[in-house]
Amino acid sequence: MYKDQNVDKYYDKSLLENYNVRYNLFILVVLFTGIIATVVPFVLR
Repeated sequence: MYKDQNVDKYYDKSLLENYNVRYNLFILVVLFTGIIATVVPFVLR
């Protein structure tokens, strides 16, 4: 996206990689929370 709009020169590539890692970790946390929220009621039953 940044290269397409010619603004990649304003961003450090390592920052974009860090944002990608942060996004992936956030998705993992959301999925893990959803799995726990689904499993707990069945276990408590």
